[in-house]
Amino acid sequence: MVKTTDIRPVRERLAAIFDNNESDWRSFVGRLFGLRSKVVHGEQWEVPADSVKNVEALARVLLSSRLLGDVSDSLRAELLTTADLPS
Repeated sequence: MVKTTDIRPVRERLAAIFDNNESDWRSFVGRLFGLRSKVVHGEQWEVPADSVKNVEALARVLLSSRLLGDVSDSLRAELLTTADLPS
């Protein structure tokens, strides 16, 4: 059996934070985890600046939600913009 990374919990958490559908986050989160896999397995050595920005925005939203119990409007807007989702 091949173990894979389950990204559904991340998509579900984002959907709960933004009050939208888990499927809305499929492409954005999938691209980031795909990049992660390429880096981890040595298929890619460089991480594009826009991908770093995406990871930072995602991490700030998830950490703010978990640690503070709330996500500021500015963090929400930043992630929606970088994920190319409607606000």
